[in-house]
Amino acid sequence: DRLDEQNRRGYCFALGKYYDSHKQPDKAFEYIKRGNALKQAKYDRAGTERFIDALIDYFDEDFFASHQDYGLPTNKPMFIVGMPRSGTTLVETILSSHPDVFGAGESDELGNLTVTMPLVLGADKPFPYCVDDLSAEKSQAYAGMYMRYLEGFGVEAKHITEKLPNNFLYLGFIALLFPNTRIVYCKRNPINIGISNYFQDFAGELLWSYDLEDFVHFYKLHERIMEHWRKVLPMKIYEVQYEELVEEQEQISHELLEYCGLEWTDECLNFHKSKRVVATASLAQVRQPIYKSSVERWRKYEAHIDPLLEGFKEWAQ
Repeated sequence: DRLDEQNRRGYCFALGKYYDSHKQPDKAFEYIKRGNALKQAKYDRAGTERFIDALIDYFDEDFFASHQDYGLPTNKPMFIVGMPRSGTTLVETILSSHPDVFGAGESDELGNLTVTMPLVLGADKPFPYCVDDLSAEKSQAYAGMYMRYLEGFGVEAKHITEKLPNNFLYLGFIALLFPNTRIVYCKRNPINIGISNYFQDFAGELLWSYDLEDFVHFYKLHERIMEHWRKVLPMKIYEVQYEELVEEQEQISHELLEYCGLEWTDECLNFHKSKRVVATASLAQVRQPIYKSSVERWRKYEAHIDPLLEGFKEWAQ
């Protein structure tokens, strides 16, 4: 009780992970639940729904048909998206083990561009509607700003990956700026994604991650916008199912590299030997070969996760 709230929360998450690793799921969940409650997060369901509605309303098939001369033709940037804890770091590490690929990790660069866009364009509408004021020339300038950000890494690789998971919200903007890019979408059993997010005290403000019902709500919206992108984007999205990657690592890795236009190399099977810096919650996983223990992780917490089991019945088999 003498600790401030932030330190109490940190101890709760630490104790939760301790008991999780020592196979005491009831105690682990008790501390994780307390830690999440201390976050006092306020997830705006209605506001998030309005944003998803706006993206679907604005970025439709007619939009892309009328904006074919926008952006830059380069295919240097590649984008890896998905829910946090869906395997994005693993996929980026596999790709960045290729000599032609540099893994840039996560950044808020794209999101920041959309936030400042109304001010830069002198528009009185928020993103995405302010894109109405974005001419072909200005779209190329925006793409150039992002390319200069990539050039800041000082590497000569043919491709650079960006793997901020929540960039799935900005795939319409990405396709506008880089119509020849490759997009890899990572998927995983949503029950496991929910538990993994719930157990992680993120540095950022993922406000939907601190309550299981909020997670279900956000995940359903994520599914909705991804279904929309599949229908309207001018490029194919390659989808990686985490459980399939675990079972068929070599086959899925071959398909992944083929989609990205890369020659096969065995280095991508030995990704865990890579020396690249990883600055996400998945560091431990990508420093060892693929393992299968996380595929059925949710079962040991079955007594505590009714919102997840109810929200994703088809996965709770």
